[in-house]
Amino acid sequence: MMKKIILILAGLFLVFAITGGVLIYHFYLEVANDAADRIDRGVIEGIIFSESPVYYDDGENIIGVFFDKTHRKYIEYEDIPPAFIKALIATEDRTYFTHPGFDVKSIVRAMAANYRAGRVIQGGSTITQQTAKNVFKREKRSYKAKVKELMQAILLEKRYTKEEILEMYVNQFFVTGFGRGLRIAAHYYFDKDVKDLDLVEAAFIAGSMKSPNRYNPFTKKTKAERREALRLSKLRKDYVLANMLEMKFITHEEYQHGKAREVPFKEGRVTYRLNVVLDYIREQLDSDYFKAILQEQGIDNIATSGIRIFTSLNKEIQEGALRSVRTQLPLVDVKLSGYAPNPLTERYNDLSDVGQKKGRSDLPFPCRIMEVHSDRNNPYLVVAWEGGSGVVDYDGLEPIGDAWIKSKTGVWVSFERRHVPEFMKLFRKGDLIVVRMTEAPDTQSQARLTLSHIPELEGGIIVLKQGMIKAMVGGFFDRFFNRAVDAKRQLGSIFKPIVYTAALQLNWNTLDPLMNLHDMFRFQSTFYLPRPDHKPEADKVSMTWAGVKSENLASVWLLYHLTDHLNPSEFRKLTEILGFARRQDETYEQYATRIRDRHGILVE
Repeated sequence: MMKKIILILAGLFLVFAITGGVLIYHFYLEVANDAADRIDRGVIEGIIFSESPVYYDDGENIIGVFFDKTHRKYIEYEDIPPAFIKALIATEDRTYFTHPGFDVKSIVRAMAANYRAGRVIQGGSTITQQTAKNVFKREKRSYKAKVKELMQAILLEKRYTKEEILEMYVNQFFVTGFGRGLRIAAHYYFDKDVKDLDLVEAAFIAGSMKSPNRYNPFTKKTKAERREALRLSKLRKDYVLANMLEMKFITHEEYQHGKAREVPFKEGRVTYRLNVVLDYIREQLDSDYFKAILQEQGIDNIATSGIRIFTSLNKEIQEGALRSVRTQLPLVDVKLSGYAPNPLTERYNDLSDVGQKKGRSDLPFPCRIMEVHSDRNNPYLVVAWEGGSGVVDYDGLEPIGDAWIKSKTGVWVSFERRHVPEFMKLFRKGDLIVVRMTEAPDTQSQARLTLSHIPELEGGIIVLKQGMIKAMVGGFFDRFFNRAVDAKRQLGSIFKPIVYTAALQLNWNTLDPLMNLHDMFRFQSTFYLPRPDHKPEADKVSMTWAGVKSENLASVWLLYHLTDHLNPSEFRKLTEILGFARRQDETYEQYATRIRDRHGILVE
């Protein structure tokens, strides 16, 4: 009887084994057929060099492109430093040069961790599998996807050498929004070429490939965050060095010397940052929140994903906001500080890439004065720059001229032709000035230009509609530092416009007197004593004066007396709008409790 049972079980096992083998073989053929059109070298290079366009809210116009061809620097295997290859192998895939595309031990270890977690949290992927994931069609995280990835790795190993696969991998890892690959990483983190990387630098790059933002001090907003990134980067570098020592890739002396060193960060200019909007989007995509979303869709490496990114930004509003900043900031700056041509040339550094975009850019650009015509009725400047020339006529002189005369005389004076002779004395042949393109030249005329200025004053704009960002401008150049998001502001100064706006809605006007005296203000069971940073010039001031002079005492007094101008009917209507009034279905006790517990107001 027992023998019969054993034979039945053996038969069933054989049937299941044959059936399973047939299913796996058919699945392998399916994967192979699916991969046939994507495994050729030319197709793979196209994927490695893929781009991710970022769209405005219309889904058609493009703001910019991540990882475009100008921000990739392909490196061939023979040019990869041996120290980096050893660091990568020691960190990512110790059996890379011996396994057939997958590592059984790593897979078993990952399966055990996933079983304990109840979901897929580890992949146990080899470098070949990670390359396959970026080359072939991605799927959501699942066991089926992992099996498919394993088979794709086997196909890669059959078609390419280990060196070729490693070359693909080294050229496709994500660095930041500036680009991807080892050459970009070397320039970005250390401002040097790949061939000049030392052991510590190579170890850091190899160790940071999976989570670059975690170890990147350049993307951190505060000193504390930067210190933490530096601490983590050293720990990660030390971990890689320890692995290299264990595998006898480095000597004990090299390990001790490398461990004692900090990671020598030196941010290099890789010239990717086009504007603060793309920087902001890049930072969001690099956040843990979006990483989790992308990984659920099978995207571990955004650099080769080729995804399309849609935003809430509106093209017309964005361009209008940027044009407003670049037109108005120079005028406000001149009104406050006056105007003088031929400023220091280093202030033009950020204009060096305007180049041939002069006719298509809102940015001003520098040029030399070739002729000065000071005639009151027909004043103009003839200017030239490399590759072009143009004329700044009266209309082009008038905006800066108006700001200049206001800085000298007062805001009530407007620029007129009678001011031309004095204004034109500011200019000499050979002076360096800044202009904007008003009208591009045609074949028969010179370019018409408007005199401009590089302001010391800065500003930023965020336009919101129903909680969605419709425009974002981070400054005059709109690059490198996003003042709309990252600039530090005094909370009191931010809050004052809100107080004044509320006051205007509550029957105050801009000339109503506000008490500007030292006083103590009670709120519930506490008291507040404003401490202004300057001595008040008057005991009573208008709202206009309080706003211009940033009078804290008057602003707090106004906040305390906001509803003084409302009659009882208006006051009741306001409480109803704000939800402070007693509801029809509430008893007095319920009303008093709600107002107390929800809003912190005691009803007496």
